[in-house]
Amino acid sequence: KEINNDEILKELTTVFEKYGYNTDEISSELLDGEKIKLDMNDDNITKLAESVNTTEHFTAYLDDSTDYMIVESIQ
Repeated sequence: KEINNDEILKELTTVFEKYGYNTDEISSELLDGEKIKLDMNDDNITKLAESVNTTEHFTAYLDDSTDYMIVESIQ
């Protein structure tokens, strides 16, 4: 069955809230290729990334060139 975008975004919002991250950047634009960049200096960044990577629709990875954690949708 078709999963709607709100449900997909809720999956990511739940992860962000669990680790105390601001959810303002989470929008349907993520599903169109928009990326979220997160500072690596945060204590929970590794846990957040691991948790994002267990979701069905999103991935998180370190961008070596900028030293930011990138969160994006899996196309």
